[in-house]
Amino acid sequence: MANLIIVQIIITIVTGEPIGKSVDLKKLQHIRALEEKYIDIGIIINETSLTIFREQQTIYSGEHVLYTDGRNGAGGLVLVALHERNGDLMLSRRFRTYEPADHLNLAQTLRSLQPGRIVVIAGLPDFIQYLGPDGMSALNKLCISLLRYSALGEPWAAVAVQDPVSQNWRVLGEALATHYPEATTRNLAINVQVARKSNSESHCGWSRLHSHLSDQAAFCDDYEGYGELCHCTDTYVPSKAPKPARISMFDQMPLVIVTANKPYHLYRLVRNLDNVLGSKETPKLVVIDGLHEETFHLCRLLHLDIVVHRPQGTPKEVTRTNMAIRFALFTVFNHFPEARLAIVLEDDLLLSPDLLSFFHQTASVLQSDPSLYGVVNAFGQNSFPNTASDPTAVLRADMYPQYGWMATRAWAEEVLPLWVKEESGNDWDWLLFNEDVRKGRHVLVPEVSRTAHAGTAGQHVTGWEQLNYFNGRLHNLRPNVTLKNLDRLNTDKYADWFEREIRQASKIKLTDHPCHALPIYDNQTGPYVLYVGATGRDDHYNGYFLMQTCLGTDDQEVKETYEGVIRLRVRPYKHKPKGNGYSNNTDTQIVKHKVLYIVGCPLSKYCKYSSGTSDWIIPSAELLKEANRVSHQRRMRDVILTNRYRRMPHSPDEEFSCKNLID
Repeated sequence: MANLIIVQIIITIVTGEPIGKSVDLKKLQHIRALEEKYIDIGIIINETSLTIFREQQTIYSGEHVLYTDGRNGAGGLVLVALHERNGDLMLSRRFRTYEPADHLNLAQTLRSLQPGRIVVIAGLPDFIQYLGPDGMSALNKLCISLLRYSALGEPWAAVAVQDPVSQNWRVLGEALATHYPEATTRNLAINVQVARKSNSESHCGWSRLHSHLSDQAAFCDDYEGYGELCHCTDTYVPSKAPKPARISMFDQMPLVIVTANKPYHLYRLVRNLDNVLGSKETPKLVVIDGLHEETFHLCRLLHLDIVVHRPQGTPKEVTRTNMAIRFALFTVFNHFPEARLAIVLEDDLLLSPDLLSFFHQTASVLQSDPSLYGVVNAFGQNSFPNTASDPTAVLRADMYPQYGWMATRAWAEEVLPLWVKEESGNDWDWLLFNEDVRKGRHVLVPEVSRTAHAGTAGQHVTGWEQLNYFNGRLHNLRPNVTLKNLDRLNTDKYADWFEREIRQASKIKLTDHPCHALPIYDNQTGPYVLYVGATGRDDHYNGYFLMQTCLGTDDQEVKETYEGVIRLRVRPYKHKPKGNGYSNNTDTQIVKHKVLYIVGCPLSKYCKYSSGTSDWIIPSAELLKEANRVSHQRRMRDVILTNRYRRMPHSPDEEFSCKNLID
């Protein structure tokens, strides 16, 4: 049996009276007075769900997440913030700490809360598995005590408040339900009563001193998680935000932001735009998928025009995202009828300071070349430290719009009627990658990205994908970058230049496993070329995959090719064996990045510059096995996994102290 720990803190109120006995009015009045002084909070976690109550009314309810193999558990960690005067729900978020990466968002959210709020935290079974150092450190600052003694499969909950004056945290209630491997249940219940604060005890006075901030004060009294927007001191006032420098603009280029019920993502993006050159002169429109009052109020504070989209499809299905993106693309050109170009951003992005400059510099190429697909991406698929380095470089590639992009009106008018159908189950971007739609046309992409994916565990990105394929990417941090060789992006000029590059490139002959050594040397300037077996983008022979994996770029699929060629700017390496593995960080000769062309054969027309099939690398099972091993080692390098289990105690004292753990 699991040990069911039920904790009740501060005060218990019993209202029941025996049948037939008269009610004591004085006692009833006393009970009512106590109810007015305290906010009653209850947390119940059982095998299937979490429920949080306030005054016996449900304010949060959620089912546990099931593992794909059917094991119950997971669920992560839920954070709720309540108003200290009335107990109103101000914030509720769930963090998938059963996967890597989301602990960073947990830490950021805790930092963004205003002192004085009632913070309710519930850890569902297995929530500690990937509760990394940032998340653990942020929780420990709340002065909790039982978290360090929790094991896998054990629910945990706490209620805490930060004093607005001293900034010290105080835990009002905390519970841990211990769980042994042979037990089948893991239930937890905790009830905490928190003293209400009076209006006179409000911790912020700036709204009373500055009447023009009354709307902002009202927002901050209703919602939480916005950091400086609601700080008592050094408050961020949108109308007084510093204006970034102007840029040379090709044309009017409005920007549409696609959002829904995650206004904290929208707020982060808009704050990020404050640091993007040219943002103040750029017209902006927010498309909101559904009726979300908090998002509406935030947009009003940020002086943003909004258009509401009637949601299509159900939450967490691709239809919802597909139709919202389609509506945003249609709406931005409809709202700005004179615009020939528009920028589309989803709310879960981080932006480079030269994002708008990058788009305006490439706009003339996009407008003048009909062989382009009508899109410039801000995101580079191969923008990793080992495979990219030059922020001035722009490439042509077979690709689809992703993670921030600029499009022409003509392209929008072409693809909107072809858009993925509602309830089709397919993603909008993959439909646009389909050759029947793309028709062999290229997208312009940066070598070094101008956006980064900042969300985790969303519709398309799991915590593992965020850790392995997004957190380590490069995105440009320089505010003033002049793009080079833009005239070369013309279809004919680019084809001539690209072929000349490959024809003159030094051919690489692998003498070792490509995950262990890449024979590129300081005394050669490059470019270099390597031929791999490939008949199509499906990469049947895993030739592309082998090099993508070993070089440390995104190896999930083959993307951003030009005529069957992947162009990278690589950092040469020669690793010395370390026991049973190879280090990706040590014993490495680091030299300047040099261009490498990976040509898929017989797919590419440039295979004619190889010496025939003897040049083509078709990896054996052993080569692929070693590549996967090295790749796994690299990706797991920064993963902190907690495998802490509860064993049977050796003594009552050990059981009482919850120290009967196996790490």
